[in-house]
Amino acid sequence: MHSSSTPRVIALTGSTRGIGLACAQAFARAGATVIVNGRTEQGIAEAKAAFPETAQVYGVCADVTTEAGAQAFADGCRAVAPRLDALISCVGNGAWATGYPVPWSEWEGAFAQNFWCHVRTVDACLPLLRAGSPSSICLIGSIAGLQHLGAPVPYAVAKSALHTYAKELSFSLATDGIRVNVIHPGNILVPGGRWEQKRAADPDRIHAMLQASVPQQRFGTPEEVASLVEYVSRPEAAFVTGSAFVVDGGQTTSFS
Repeated sequence: MHSSSTPRVIALTGSTRGIGLACAQAFARAGATVIVNGRTEQGIAEAKAAFPETAQVYGVCADVTTEAGAQAFADGCRAVAPRLDALISCVGNGAWATGYPVPWSEWEGAFAQNFWCHVRTVDACLPLLRAGSPSSICLIGSIAGLQHLGAPVPYAVAKSALHTYAKELSFSLATDGIRVNVIHPGNILVPGGRWEQKRAADPDRIHAMLQASVPQQRFGTPEEVASLVEYVSRPEAAFVTGSAFVVDGGQTTSFS
């Protein structure tokens, strides 16, 4: 445990663009020391340039979809600080084959980038999170893991596994003073992302989809997800653990 006057240390995987970058910026605005992560030094440099000069931002280049990469990320975080107050695991990729059956390589790839990367990152960073206790973990899932939306099957199943993992992990780590929550975004429009590409290719179809499927009839923004991630990671949210939050403009229809 550290003094309340000491800046919090927040590490975020997959945070050089999109939701991950928006989350990192939200923590930086709140005065935290931020550790961003990506697979290339160029990506990290571009992400760091998106912060004010006064922000305390560090970068760790590592591919956390591999065991060695996850450990390299944890080692890089340890070089910045001896503890983590929060870990935000943002890595994900929905670009997989649709239909069924799908090649086995698609299953392996979808799970590597949407489930195992989260497990590997948590395992590698656990000593740092214990050192920062009370601390928290926030995993970024998808509404595709909550109900059928026509997403690629391997992707949906991997995100469903992540949903269950978050709940089970919250029980396992509660006595360590580590909270665990998962946030499931809906259709988030990211510059250069898949939804922007789909909208450019067929704007009428995407407009019709939003009108028919999303009660708010629009895309969400990375900042709208980030504001919730930042909140559930605060010390003030100390009684919030084992919870799943949906940020989707009302698209999901389940009461659970």
